[in-house]
Amino acid sequence: MNLKFEREILYMAPEGWFEGYRKPSNPSLLKFGLDHGDGWFKIWIELIDRLKELDPKEFKFVQIKEKFGKLRIYYESLEEDRDVIDKILAWAENKSAETCEVCSNPGKLEDDGWLRTICKECRDKKLKKEE
Repeated sequence: MNLKFEREILYMAPEGWFEGYRKPSNPSLLKFGLDHGDGWFKIWIELIDRLKELDPKEFKFVQIKEKFGKLRIYYESLEEDRDVIDKILAWAENKSAETCEVCSNPGKLEDDGWLRTICKECRDKKLKKEE
């Protein structure tokens, strides 16, 4: 993800949620940042707002990436918050499966040897570049 977008997300989030972000010595995989395309930035804005409303205890992200064409978010938190957090993160993952990872327009999960969620316009641009 574009570093400008990443910084905006970090700015929105409470302190500690992105502990170790892009620090090579960090044992968590958050040292790689938000490892997905810019098109899911809007999902992050709503996700952070929903999590802030919940105000989970001792919450922090551990890894954030694209996997099998969807947003995948791994975290640590107290057990008492996990059911609600899991529902919020499931919403984000499901939303990513219908949002183009490149541009944020409506997209669909496609398999061209690599699963990804992409809109027709971005897929056509990619195919044109490959010709």
